[in-house]
Amino acid sequence: MRRSYKIALAAVSSAIAVIAVVAQAYVSTVSIAVCVIAALAISLPLTQKSIGGAVFSYVAAGLIGFFAVNIKALPFIMFYAPYAIITYALDFIFYTSAKVKLPKWAKIAVITVVKLGFFGAAFYGCLTLMKVVVTDIAIFGIKWTIPLLMALGFIAFCVYDPLYRFVFINMSRIVNKYIGGSRRNSGRHEEKNAPTSSVEPLEGDIFDGYGDAGGADNGDDKGEDNGEKVG
Repeated sequence: MRRSYKIALAAVSSAIAVIAVVAQAYVSTVSIAVCVIAALAISLPLTQKSIGGAVFSYVAAGLIGFFAVNIKALPFIMFYAPYAIITYALDFIFYTSAKVKLPKWAKIAVITVVKLGFFGAAFYGCLTLMKVVVTDIAIFGIKWTIPLLMALGFIAFCVYDPLYRFVFINMSRIVNKYIGGSRRNSGRHEEKNAPTSSVEPLEGDIFDGYGDAGGADNGDDKGEDNGEKVG
């Protein structure tokens, strides 16, 4: 039952992502916002700690989106979708793993370098492959060269990263409360026998203020456990 649930969630995730990828090719004024929606769709399986489901959704949506809108799907393929998976692996697995024997500041430094490096490579790759010519464009007397776009892109990325994590964490709470909770109640026996995940939620550290991805789910389980003990 748990595996079927994750497969169904990955299928819904890829379907929403495909719709968003195709839509962003025709609504250029809000294409970034639609790409973010596609990235959040890819993140749906991650709310249930299913990296395999997210990868499946990414590959399926990327292939279908590329065949549908061709090169206009590259921002989703090269940055938005893979970043959703990468940031989950870094923030919710690498950072919280007890097996990684590094102090918190060192983990944060590694995460920051990897994220900035990935964004720089993905953004430059998109500009190059999509053959964006900006050297002749001048707005308010400023020529929008690729280095200037890269600098502005890094600033925008520093805003995008915490906002994305904030939205993902709250989306996880909603999924766990309204979907995961129903699944637990309808299949309590299977859930008790299912192996537990090794992924731990973020707790009191630099990520305070954003909560943790498993907050609602873990809170419900704790409440049930306490109720059983009192009873």
